[in-house]
Amino acid sequence: MTQTSEITLQSGYWTRWTSSPLWIYNIANVAAISKDVLHYAANPRPGESEVLSKEFSYVPHADYAFETPPNSMKVKGKNEEITKIHVGTEAVPPSSLFMGLRNSAEPNVALTFAEGHLKRNPRDTALLQIYAQNVVGEHEPRVAAFLKEGLWRKPISVPWHRAYQNLDSVAANEAALVPEYDAQLAQAPGDAMLLYLRGRVGLDRADQLKYYQLADAKDPQLGWPAMGLAFDAANRGDWGEAKRLCEKGAGPLSNDPSYRYLWHLVRLAVGEAGAQEPFYRQQIQSPDLVDALQTVYQLADCLAAQGKFNDARQAVNQWMANTGLARSPETVARFQSMLDYVCGDLDPVRLKNGNPPSLPTRDIDLLLARGEPDRVAKIDGFQTAFDGWSEMLSMSLAYSLVRNRVEADRWRGLACDKLRTGDGDMRRAADLLTRETPPTDAELDGIVLRLHEVPVFLCALAQKFPERKTELNQRAAKLNISRQAPYLLVKRAVGMP
Repeated sequence: MTQTSEITLQSGYWTRWTSSPLWIYNIANVAAISKDVLHYAANPRPGESEVLSKEFSYVPHADYAFETPPNSMKVKGKNEEITKIHVGTEAVPPSSLFMGLRNSAEPNVALTFAEGHLKRNPRDTALLQIYAQNVVGEHEPRVAAFLKEGLWRKPISVPWHRAYQNLDSVAANEAALVPEYDAQLAQAPGDAMLLYLRGRVGLDRADQLKYYQLADAKDPQLGWPAMGLAFDAANRGDWGEAKRLCEKGAGPLSNDPSYRYLWHLVRLAVGEAGAQEPFYRQQIQSPDLVDALQTVYQLADCLAAQGKFNDARQAVNQWMANTGLARSPETVARFQSMLDYVCGDLDPVRLKNGNPPSLPTRDIDLLLARGEPDRVAKIDGFQTAFDGWSEMLSMSLAYSLVRNRVEADRWRGLACDKLRTGDGDMRRAADLLTRETPPTDAELDGIVLRLHEVPVFLCALAQKFPERKTELNQRAAKLNISRQAPYLLVKRAVGMP
């Protein structure tokens, strides 16, 4: 990468003699560079690290500039300490670095880093996915413009197109993409990738499935069409067919997060959690923190599905200790809440004794599963943390189960408003929740949502249409596979007369 800039370097007169100043020009933030404060002592303090996120950085003094510092250093006495400054490149995966920048720096810095890396490495699907998924508010137009610019780069990247299509602003107007993909298909009518991508923006489920089937017939080894068909089968509760289709994509898609999400649910659904466990135990050691984070939730889920609750707690706590995350009380508390949920522990002491305003938002799902939506409503800031349609529908369902019809209707309405801002499947789901007649099986088959969110959607329909409650709850139970929220709430709803 080349770039021309005008730079002025200056420092104080004495600084040149007493220090080793360093100027760093990191064009388009293409490298991950950090400044580390190292402490050498008999019992050294933990070091401090700062990501140099600006394109041009000045460090007043660096003892070790882009060279490896010593592991140890001789000090004069057991109470003496030597402090050194090291500047170098970070040996961390770009996706992990992006998350660190997003949480600690200005959002534009994280976006600039991701865009610089993706221009040179457009097939870094791990970074691509979290770059697109973590965009919020005023930054979405920037992300949409960046991804659109690279859509038709050759060779075509399916993950790139998926990331663009999944943006909220794009999904809300997905019909506008149909002519663009049709025009590309007119030039290459037998291209399996284009057929699959055209299917993803189909006007309805029948249209989508037609293109998935055409793409799969053209190239059975591609994987993506089979995954699209597998999601459809899983949505209908046909887990055997979903597994067969997933196995077709096991080679080309094995590292794709969406595929791993689907494969995880499929294996749990068909009773193969034990067979999947060794893979998760190995994958949890990944140096890519983003990858490891996805895996730790899946491992906890997998162990809980086998009734290995103590093993789940032990594995997650050991992982936090190994990664250093155990030093953060907030992180430990968040994972503790997750473990309580997947292990079915609805009575932790903190929920019995905590006053609603001071309860952390991470415990909302536990409270809903306990049948305490009123306590949830009193938690400070809960609406900010609970602003997705499935969370709103969970509130509605929890209120339905305690016979508070007014609040149940209000939260269902809010959920429907949110659904209407999404893609075609989400808008069709909102239509079913607001109309006066119960849905048919064919209509339910025609809506594909994220699989772990489907059960709460079905239970909400069951509450609204008691004449179909038995069938809807049975369908919800068949899809209620992951032990993560809202598993316990759905289980409670299905079990109530």
